[in-house]
Amino acid sequence: MRSATQHLRYDIVDKQDESTGLSAMMRTTAFPASIIAQMMDKFVAELERRSIRIAVSDGG
Repeated sequence: MRSATQHLRYDIVDKQDESTGLSAMMRTTAFPASIIAQMMDKFVAELERRSIRIAVSDGG
């Protein structure tokens, strides 16, 4: 049985927050990046708790 291809589209509209001065670009890029970094921190901590070692490099 073949499944049909489905597409899902999200449109995000954000505007500058006048009370904080944060631009829409700051809000739609930095906030998600921060959330992912915090999730990764918890994930790495769980790996360490299980004695699973990971190698971290500076990318260079």
